[in-house]
Amino acid sequence: MITFVLLAAALTVAGVIAVAIPLLRRGTGSPTTPAPWAALAATVLLVIGSAVLYVSWSNWPWRAVIPADSPQSMVARLARQLERDPQNLDGWLMLGRSYIALQEYPLALRSFERADRLSGGQNAEALTGEAEALVLTDESELSGAPGGSSSGRSLWHRTRARRCSSGARSPRAAETCRWRGRAS
Repeated sequence: MITFVLLAAALTVAGVIAVAIPLLRRGTGSPTTPAPWAALAATVLLVIGSAVLYVSWSNWPWRAVIPADSPQSMVARLARQLERDPQNLDGWLMLGRSYIALQEYPLALRSFERADRLSGGQNAEALTGEAEALVLTDESELSGAPGGSSSGRSLWHRTRARRCSSGARSPRAAETCRWRGRAS
């Protein structure tokens, strides 16, 4: 936008020069005298007229309301709302998605874990959100051999260990934790 305004100003100055110079020039051999007042009037008319016409005919939103909320402040407001209503499953899921969008992956993981606890391990979005946050936290876990990482422990095993240590809520999750205990 600033480039366009500068170009418009340059064109206005060029128009003023094109009109004012002939009015100020004394003709050779002609009885005409310079007209400084006419040059000044033409200059003022061109500058003010072009500005007024541009503002009135343009489609630029001159009086547009600038949004007062940034994404960070909206997410902070949602987090404060969830402090007052901690049983809001949809709120925790939205907070997790918001933290992912802001690239706050550890906070997203905590939000999705909270949503998973609230749903008793029955919400697919909470589980996939947890997995996404874990992967985005450390993308190096995706490299290496399938089913394992360079540290010898796969992302799946670490996720299961986190879920089992936090207490499995559903019968299927409890069975998986018992199976994991027998396998180790």
